[in-house]
Amino acid sequence: MQWGDIQGDKLTVNRAVTFLNNQPDPIQELKSKSAHRTLPVPQRLLDLLAAVPRTSLYVVTCADGEVMTRIGFRRMWDKVKRAAPCEVRPHQLRHSYCSNLYRAGIDLKTAQYLMGHATIQMTANIYTHMEKEDASASLIQLERYLSGGSQAGGEFSKSSQKVVNP
Repeated sequence: MQWGDIQGDKLTVNRAVTFLNNQPDPIQELKSKSAHRTLPVPQRLLDLLAAVPRTSLYVVTCADGEVMTRIGFRRMWDKVKRAAPCEVRPHQLRHSYCSNLYRAGIDLKTAQYLMGHATIQMTANIYTHMEKEDASASLIQLERYLSGGSQAGGEFSKSSQKVVNP
């Protein structure tokens, strides 16, 4: 990610980083047309980024400020793994993000766009992970709806959630 990819509270995803040997692949092509997208950036993350010195074209660099290499990324990720309470891999962050979108009440179509997935089935069936607590929370929402109550954000409106058949 380059600093120029962030404009105000939006992040444009227009390149992917893969490695050839130890160096970033200069082609930087995205996997699909749907992978190109513009994402809203939460204020909390904008505040963190505001505190980062802009010493390079890239937001995340090697310790010397140069472009991230495969070895540099591995060293950085080793620090993350030591701080994490359990085993974690970089790609798991995408699954966590998608599951958190679900828990925040983001509809599947929007989550599909934010994730850059070509199909809604990928978002729903592979990346969105439900826990027992999710089922319990749905009962509370259903009871509120049936009693004419309201959600945290105001009165119930017609949901944009869609049922997806595999």
